[in-house]
Amino acid sequence: MLSGTEWMDDAACAGHAGIMFPHPSDGAGIAEAKAICAVCPVARPCLEWALARHEQHGVWGGYSEDERERYRRRLRREALAARSGREQLALFAPEIDPEVTLR
Repeated sequence: MLSGTEWMDDAACAGHAGIMFPHPSDGAGIAEAKAICAVCPVARPCLEWALARHEQHGVWGGYSEDERERYRRRLRREALAARSGREQLALFAPEIDPEVTLR
């Protein structure tokens, strides 16, 4: 991921910010913004930027507000699933001794 915002200069939506922020219930507006993202050479860093900053509004990297939230939840589930049973227990029930529980 690019550290700054230099990728924005190459974005297909540069100069068209209004199109990229449709109302969440505006399906046609979201589709129009996603069509721009579909041909954008920097869609991936755009999405990564929005996810890292918990961007709440607009279409970023081809993902709507709702889609980004679902993507974030999926990433959290996958990260949790990758943890061992002991790590999960320590995270969610720190008062339980894993040496006694997970034998």
